[in-house]
Amino acid sequence: MPPPPPVSDKLSWMMSPPLGRTLRLLAREPRCVRPGNWMKSLGLLLRGGAASLLNRLAPPLPGGRAALPPVFIVGFWRSGTTLLHELLCLDPRVAYPCSFDCMAPGHAHWTRDRALPYGQGHFESRRPMDNMVIRLDSPQEDEFFLLNTGARSFYELFLLPEEGLDHLAALDPAGWTAPERERWLAGMARLMRLLARPGKDRAVLKSPTHAFRIPLLRERFPEAVFIHLRRDPLEVFLSTRHTWRANARIYALHRPSAERDLDPLILACHRLHRERMAEARQSLGSRWYELGYADLVRDPVGSLEAIYHQFGWSGFEVVAPALAAYQSTHADYRTNGFQAADEAERKRLCEALA
Repeated sequence: MPPPPPVSDKLSWMMSPPLGRTLRLLAREPRCVRPGNWMKSLGLLLRGGAASLLNRLAPPLPGGRAALPPVFIVGFWRSGTTLLHELLCLDPRVAYPCSFDCMAPGHAHWTRDRALPYGQGHFESRRPMDNMVIRLDSPQEDEFFLLNTGARSFYELFLLPEEGLDHLAALDPAGWTAPERERWLAGMARLMRLLARPGKDRAVLKSPTHAFRIPLLRERFPEAVFIHLRRDPLEVFLSTRHTWRANARIYALHRPSAERDLDPLILACHRLHRERMAEARQSLGSRWYELGYADLVRDPVGSLEAIYHQFGWSGFEVVAPALAAYQSTHADYRTNGFQAADEAERKRLCEALA
């Protein structure tokens, strides 16, 4: 397996909200325009301006096709949701948002077919937190799609990490204003229209943020099913800390005087996530399936076959050869491992995560 490409500053294109939303984000942090910080702010402004212009030029997104029934992959950050997303999207009958869709939600229906052939060799990058490769056509996390429609998003955390615990409110729709809720629902509706493509029979969506919004998703998509990935809480915490810091280094609009302590926010998210998963487990019945990360890694074919059986999906034999090929291609892939700083920190975190 060839070495993965380096982390690229092209990943900044994953954060391209419309110009109006960009200006509101910059207004929240005056340090964005100070010497040493203004280049990232200018880049965000240029991307936002380009997105807004292309959104206006693009013809309306075609409608008329029935929305596909959604499959939501949920789980805390770093619990294996990306791996499961990639595996499920090997089925040719599955629709999913790719990286380009998420960068350009307002005009992807118009520009994707031109952009993908040109940009494929130019955009390829390694994710900042691990060795997984991102391409323009890779299955991508739809939270970026929502952010780039101008909807409220938890991933503003990576642009403005200094706001810390204030970002928690973006996860819980119960605290949103009516316009914020409507804008978010409009973003989801646009995504589902974009994915309503011929020859597809379901849409597979993945974002850890959806774990916190299951009641709203059930209300909007009563036919939806959910797959929950579980992983050791301490491993997940340490990897999430690394991931959020790495993303903040790429996307943050200012350089903090010291690396932001994100532990309180991660722990608060963990507590809320645990509550939401307990609620979903009791209320969703046969529309809910749980899978351990260790089981997925040990036996991906058997794990996916069990998912197909749970939800009554036919044609597993169609995707089985693609799964085998994926395993062969990624046989040398190794996950990152992270350790607590010392035994005292490990004990403190285990108690907090219990």
